[in-house]
Formats: sequence, structure tokens, C-alpha cells
Amino acid sequence: MIESLEAQGLQLAKEKQEYVDKLMEETEELCLQREQKEELERLNQVLEEEKQKFEEVVMELKMEQEQIKLELDGTAQSLKGVASEKEELHSLTTQLQTSLEELAQEKQRTLELLQTKESTGRELRRGGPQDTPPSLLQGNLQHIEEKMRSLQREKEQTEER
Repeated sequence: MIESLEAQGLQLAKEKQEYVDKLMEETEELCLQREQKEELERLNQVLEEEKQKFEEVVMELKMEQEQIKLELDGTAQSLKGVASEKEELHSLTTQLQTSLEELAQEKQRTLELLQTKESTGRELRRGGPQDTPPSLLQGNLQHIEEKMRSLQREKEQTEER
């Protein structure tokens, strides 16, 4: 019976040691799992912070993109306005050049008529529809020259714009 009790004692001690070993393994495994869980939670926190930063950057970039788009739209409108104004100025310059050329021709005709009158030395006939007094031609010539100067200044100002 003593042998039986000793055998039973040994068996129980062996089982106890197995349970203790198993308990130690499970404790170590639980500790390891707890450490892994804590590490995962820490990583999740870091990832969440990074996600927030990325979302903020994305929002800033979207706002910047919208601002750039608005600026580009404004620039495009300005360019259209400049192109339209340039076309108007070109048209005005062409019109002024045409007027200058017409006045130059009128000036030339008036000068020729004045030279013809002075070279022939004829006296003016009163009431003659064909004859124009030299003083009127001189006045006409001055008026043409003033108009030409005025148009030339306007043309130069237009070209400067």
C-alpha cells in the first residue's frame, strides 16, 4: 500500500508538474499576446495620427487646387479682356492711320492748289466757284496739319497701350 501511495504520489507530482508547466506556458503565451495587443494598439494609434495628417494635407491641397483654379480662371478672363482690348486698339490704330493718310492726301492737294495759285499770280475773282482764296487755303492747310498732329498723338498713345 505504501508503494501504491508512493506511486500515486509520484503520479500526482508528475501531473502537478505538467499542470504547472502548462500553466507557465499559457501564462507566457498570454503575456506575449498582451504585449502584441499593446504593440498593435500603439501602432493603430500611430497609424490613426498619420491618417489624420494625410487627411489634413489632402484638404490643404484641395483648397490650394481650388484657389489655383480660381486664379487661372481669373487669368484666362484677363487674357480674353487683353486680347479684346488689343484687337480694339489695333482697329483704332488702323483707323487713325487711314485718317492720317487721307489728311496727308488732302494736305498734298491743298499744297498743290496753293502752289498753283501762287505760281500763276492770278487775282481772285469775286464769287467764282472754282477759285479759292489763298488765305482760306492756308487756313485749311493749318487745320489739316493740326488735325494730323492730333491724330498722330492719339495713334502713338494707342500704340503705347
